[in-house]
Amino acid sequence: MANISDTTTKIYNSMYHDMLNRYKAYKKNHSDNFKVFTKKNLQGDYVYRSQFEDMIKRFDEWTKLRGYEPAYVTVKRSTTNRTSTSTNNGWILTGTYKADYQDTGYTCGPSSVQMVFSALGKTVYESYIAKIAGTNTSGTTHGGLAAAVRKIDPSIRITEYSYKNIVFNGLAQKLKGNCEFIVHIRTGKLGKDAYGNKVWSNDYGHYIFLVGVNPTKGLFKVFDPTKGLKDFTASQIKSATSAVINQNSFICHCK
Repeated sequence: MANISDTTTKIYNSMYHDMLNRYKAYKKNHSDNFKVFTKKNLQGDYVYRSQFEDMIKRFDEWTKLRGYEPAYVTVKRSTTNRTSTSTNNGWILTGTYKADYQDTGYTCGPSSVQMVFSALGKTVYESYIAKIAGTNTSGTTHGGLAAAVRKIDPSIRITEYSYKNIVFNGLAQKLKGNCEFIVHIRTGKLGKDAYGNKVWSNDYGHYIFLVGVNPTKGLFKVFDPTKGLKDFTASQIKSATSAVINQNSFICHCK
């Protein structure tokens, strides 16, 4: 028996569900950081409860985003296999990321950057990003966000693109190449999502995190720090980014 809590050991789907069932049963009467074994009757290797709960969170995030369960989940978040995935329905998606809702009415930029870092395997909090980016009640500038990213991780390369210079093939290739995007939009152009559901009723500058693109269907999947996971059409995103005056709206971060 060995403690594998600090490893990137792959726990395949059937074993994960077996561990999950035993975890749920055991935690009813235990509040400590107990061991969750890979096999029944306290056999096999083990993961501490705190790390197993992180596995649950990542497993559920994957399933919610893609609509199906992953083949496996690593015990510890892997930073070497976070590259994008292509689905059988045309989506090209970023690797595993941790969704975040902004803490205030004006920290959408730092919240989006927090998601960029999470997708690149690094934990950095919105409040810290906002502090070093110079965020105020008016929001955050592109320059402020870039300065914060470079201070936190100087190895990240930042490039800004306009809609016409990056969509769709450029975005797809960048997502496949260990790059993450935040997108600067005007909310007034995104009154409804791609399926007609109401999203925004006001109009102001806003940052969102790009989750993926579907060139075949002409769709974007984003995580909005206020509204959550949404799909928009290419024409909607083109309109929303073009409404941002004198700035390129697709901010790319490559590791």
